[in-house]
Amino acid sequence: CRHRGMRISTVDAGNTQIHKCSYHGW
Repeated sequence: CRHRGMRISTVDAGNTQIHKCSYHGW
């Protein structure tokens, strides 16, 4: 999810890296 001024958190879920957007919740 690309958003302006939003911080993208990289969460390790098992072997998969999930990029979460704090604004959208994904």
